[in-house]
Amino acid sequence: MAMTNRLLEALRASMVFKGLSDQDLQTIAPLLKEESYPAGTVLMDIDAPADKVFLIGKGKVKISRPTAYGEETTLNILEAGNIVGELGVVDDQGRSARATCSEPTTVFVFSIKSFEEVL
Repeated sequence: MAMTNRLLEALRASMVFKGLSDQDLQTIAPLLKEESYPAGTVLMDIDAPADKVFLIGKGKVKISRPTAYGEETTLNILEAGNIVGELGVVDDQGRSARATCSEPTTVFVFSIKSFEEVL
């Protein structure tokens, strides 16, 4: 029950799912799996296959890419309610950026199949 409440809160906080009814959110909730990661964990790396989409439930995720000189450039810091990794699934390309947990982070994970069902 607690996981479901956390998941529903994360879905409601997301710009993507914000306008959906509680009934719609209850339909989506079983499609997601909760996972927790320590700071420094790479959720997805550049050119890796796009096999998951992450809804951040708690924590922060840094989105970055290396420069031509090999230095890492931060593109964005995402927080609870943001979705990570959807672009690679939608355009069927490899990952275009690295997503790293900046602090202990809980995410709710869509498989490709479940994300496509929601779309």
